[in-house]
Amino acid sequence: GWTWKFDAFIWTRFDAKLDQAELLRSITAPLSLVRGKDSVLVDDKAWAYLDTIRPDAERHSIDGAQHHVMLDQPLKFVEVVKAQLEQWSD
Repeated sequence: GWTWKFDAFIWTRFDAKLDQAELLRSITAPLSLVRGKDSVLVDDKAWAYLDTIRPDAERHSIDGAQHHVMLDQPLKFVEVVKAQLEQWSD
């Protein structure tokens, strides 16, 4: 079996007033964005917008996955993460 674990206090620390685009721009480490290609939350329009904010970010769309990529396509997600980490280690 498995269990879903998350920070139960995330919403007590999340500040919706912060400029999310600016936070994304401020990340100085290499960045990789992964979405489920069938996501209604990160649709093609949102995906294109993210490209205007961080055109340097690696981007991966996983076929057959919606918003919860790790649940919809866990093996493909792991494959993408491993490949990204290998690329960054070269």
